[in-house]
Amino acid sequence: MSTAGIQLYPIAGGAPTTIDSNGASGGFTPAGDVVYVTQASELKRYSVADAGAPVTLDSSGVPYLRALSPDGNWIQTEHNAGANFSDIWIASTTTPNALTQAWTQTNALAFGFSADSMYETFVTNYPTNFGITTYDFYSSPVSGGTPQKILTTAGTLAFTAGSNIVVNTNVDKLTGAADIQSLDLSNPSAATTLVTQADPNFFYAYRSEERRVGKECRSRW
Repeated sequence: MSTAGIQLYPIAGGAPTTIDSNGASGGFTPAGDVVYVTQASELKRYSVADAGAPVTLDSSGVPYLRALSPDGNWIQTEHNAGANFSDIWIASTTTPNALTQAWTQTNALAFGFSADSMYETFVTNYPTNFGITTYDFYSSPVSGGTPQKILTTAGTLAFTAGSNIVVNTNVDKLTGAADIQSLDLSNPSAATTLVTQADPNFFYAYRSEERRVGKECRSRW
């Protein structure tokens, strides 16, 4: 994005291609398309491969692009913003006029999608002051359904494979220690506690990266 709207810049160099002079923000899909919103709250999709005219998916109901799903088929947006928070809407980036309100209260923050793009997530009771950050974590299927409160007083969270997450919860506000759990958003009641009251900071590495690091370590031993 630039003052000229949304433009494509070749990595190898060269002049940019203006996709939409009224574009505001957007992102790439795995297929290489550009999904974006305009200053007129339109949701559009542009095929880089076809280089044709952008397709309008919604003509006025998408003022912001808060998150784009990993498969590029869904976005999170909002309509009614409060002082710091908003309601939550999701929209399809493949089907025109497929905008659905997921949360009506203006007390939420969009939190993105699961790795398999099957669930959208958001949080409420997010603190606006400094200190230990905890919040209530919600999820609902992108196909529709009532949002479910997955966790109360959740903390650091990472989307892992499929519809799984790793998260710390039950944070001790005195020591900062927390329980670290793994759970599947399709069956959150079957959460697995990995460790109790530990350092709440954790690091997630994809298996391919773990294998690469392991091979490097073995070669040095």
